[in-house]
Amino acid sequence: MKLTEFSVKNYQFTVVFFLLLVAVGLSSLLSIPRTEDPQLSFPSYDIIIVDPGANPADLERLIARPIEDAIKELDDVTKLQTTIRDGLVTVYAEFKYGIDTDRKYDDVLRQVNLVRPTLPSGITYFQTRHEQSNHVALMQLALVAPDASYGRLQDLAETLRKRLESVTGVGKVEKWAYPDKQVRVTLDLDKVARLKLPLSRIADAINAANVNLPGGTAELPGRRFTVKTSGSYASLAEVADTPVAGNGTATVYLKDIADIRWAYEDQEYLGRFKGERAVFLTIQAQQGQSVETVTGGLRAAIASFRPALPGDIRLDVGFEQQQNIDRRLGRLRIDLGVAILLVLLTVAPLGLRAASLVMLSIPLSLAIGVSALYYAGHTLNQLSIVGFVIALGLLVDDSIVVIENIARFRRAGHAPAEAAIQATSQIATAVLGTTAALLFAFFPLLMLPGAAGIFIRSLPLA
Repeated sequence: MKLTEFSVKNYQFTVVFFLLLVAVGLSSLLSIPRTEDPQLSFPSYDIIIVDPGANPADLERLIARPIEDAIKELDDVTKLQTTIRDGLVTVYAEFKYGIDTDRKYDDVLRQVNLVRPTLPSGITYFQTRHEQSNHVALMQLALVAPDASYGRLQDLAETLRKRLESVTGVGKVEKWAYPDKQVRVTLDLDKVARLKLPLSRIADAINAANVNLPGGTAELPGRRFTVKTSGSYASLAEVADTPVAGNGTATVYLKDIADIRWAYEDQEYLGRFKGERAVFLTIQAQQGQSVETVTGGLRAAIASFRPALPGDIRLDVGFEQQQNIDRRLGRLRIDLGVAILLVLLTVAPLGLRAASLVMLSIPLSLAIGVSALYYAGHTLNQLSIVGFVIALGLLVDDSIVVIENIARFRRAGHAPAEAAIQATSQIATAVLGTTAALLFAFFPLLMLPGAAGIFIRSLPLA
């Protein structure tokens, strides 16, 4: 082959070229994001609405249909499915694969926001979510304390959450498994009955005192000020001093008819870590970030936070995605070492120089593969690692066949350079044909459409 002849006769260029490949491969290996699974952004979105007490018929007529009609106005809709239960509506919208998912998410938000003012006023929860693979937690932490109050745990969890969110590459930190603090107002029903106060009037008084409303503007010569009423509660005393009734001469305050104190919401689930009471934090990375880099920053933040913990509370790491990635990369290193050892044992009778050349072809080819993945926008994940492991077998087979044919020509009396050119040219078609046949077995996976194709694409590409 002309390529073989050119490479052998211009070996200085060949050596420099492969040194450049090594440099590009090492640079790509250091820069490529390492994740457990491929990082994907699916063109599918969930709109979740909660309207407590509403029946399915009203939810379909007043909420589901307006949202569906708004989504149908968008292009490339392939699936629109609505699930309705008592008080809950979930609208699932899927679009054609290959579109710009972030731009389509903006389009979905725009359509939903246009409908939002026309929906019932009793809605307590409204969220539009975009499905992405990076929403899987890369780390879970547990604040463990058998005896500490949930108030202390919540405050510590919030402090830790803010510190973790400042780590480069962190997308979202959530707290779990604790009841939220709330102000509980317990009415003295006997006093309420004697004063003939409707419960709705008391509730309206509390709601009215706990809102901020714009108060217009105040204009002075050369100046203009925006006026806003400040009604948000800042303490229990302000809640207690809320007026609920009056007759011109006397005022009834909330503290006169109720007991006001800090409490917790009803606890619907319990958090346990290794059998002990705990509050959890889960951390998600931003799209396209390397799990290894983000995990390093999180570990440093956790190490600096631990000394500030009280003696009766400890911080444990319950899950770390980086450990799974290290285990899979370790498996690739083991397979690479086994492949090189097999080549050495097989080609050793041909001489150390020949065996060394064959062994060089394996890391060089992997360097090309890693570079291709990196510049194609993929990550080093469990699927691409499987692709590399499969490729190792092909590399070993091809390398052994070529080097043994070169050795046969050398035994026939040909000079080294001539033997390399003629031996490679003689079997090049056969080697490329068999390798291509194996590669084409993975070609359908490369062209697989939909979510499955996007998820598995890094394996055949590697």
